Amino acid sequence: MHNPRNFLGRLTAGTTGFLGLQRFVQANPNLQDYENEFHHYGDLVPDPEKLVDLPKGFSYRVVSRKGEEIADGLLEPGLHDGMAAYPLGQDRALLIRNHELSVGQEK
Repeated sequence: MHNPRNFLGRLTAGTTGFLGLQRFVQANPNLQDYENEFHHYGDLVPDPEKLVDLPKGFSYRVVSRKGEEIADGLLEPGLHDGMAAYPLGQDRALLIRNHELSVGQEK
């Protein structure tokens, strides 16, 4: 059950956090140039598959697509929201992905 007092407390805490973050960024001017750190890779090259544009010399590989059957016989879900990769040696990795779908939900 939602409580107006809890809502106001969370709103106040969130607002205070963002104001603190704004002051921190203003006090550290180098943070404002953060997005410029990656420009030395060059301009993005349009991807003919229209999945992701990358700088020249970079590449990607699709490892699975939503709806494909996976090793356990289930179908690959969509809406992934978290991922981790762990090295297994010899050019292999273990990829773990999380998603927020409920049973029977398709996206």
